Amino acid sequence: GGFTGRVQNSMGGYRATEHNIDMFALARMLGEEEIMEEAAKFVRHMFGIDPEHPDAYATATGGEPRCSDQRTYGTPIAADTQFWNLLAEVDPHGGRKRASLEFALRPSSEGGFITEDDDLLGGGAKLTGVRFTNRGEGAQWENTAAAVMASGYYDAVYSKQPNSTRDMVDQMQASLLYQLGKYGAVLGSVRGGNFLAYHARSPPAAYPGGSDTGMGWTYLRYPHTASTAWTGLMLLQANPFLPPKKPMPPAVGGWWCAPP
Repeated sequence: GGFTGRVQNSMGGYRATEHNIDMFALARMLGEEEIMEEAAKFVRHMFGIDPEHPDAYATATGGEPRCSDQRTYGTPIAADTQFWNLLAEVDPHGGRKRASLEFALRPSSEGGFITEDDDLLGGGAKLTGVRFTNRGEGAQWENTAAAVMASGYYDAVYSKQPNSTRDMVDQMQASLLYQLGKYGAVLGSVRGGNFLAYHARSPPAAYPGGSDTGMGWTYLRYPHTASTAWTGLMLLQANPFLPPKKPMPPAVGGWWCAPP
């Protein structure tokens, strides 16, 4: 099951768990149950497919052959694949939700996503956030806001979130609010350094070139639209993956614009 990209690229016809979560949520909003099930079947299949991380949803399948059902070997585990899946209600299995969240909320020293950054260019405040992947370096704040929302959602619905994580979630929320108050926006990273510093690959450096995703690119220290928007959603307690209260209006004039 699941959906691959329409346009092929250097990675071939891979299927990403994140993108299928998006497809599930959009199809749910539009009442397209067949598409929902296709996407959900794929996401469920991705749980535990990586033997090194049996309690997490793997990031993607391989690109060759097309529609391969094997994971992409060597690909890190992505944070959004855990948190967005929970918010979108793709996988109804409570045990998998709990295992994924507990994996994600481990400190980076234990293979999870939780990390701390010092805002050295802004006064030295110590901030808590999540890495983009389990191989990343430094907090990425869009995913941090999603982590706060997902943790709160799980706690509200299942009431079984370990007490030990609640202080950590509060620290993440406080770190986002700190940035809003200080900068009027949430940054992509509080870690300084430019793209040249990032390519020097010196994470212990004071200014290593932003927050390394672990996937070949970085988030630099700039006001970041997605991080700011997700923080706003967090404050509004507005889950962007759930259907609106009023149904979507029917399409007028046909759905398709792209050529076959």
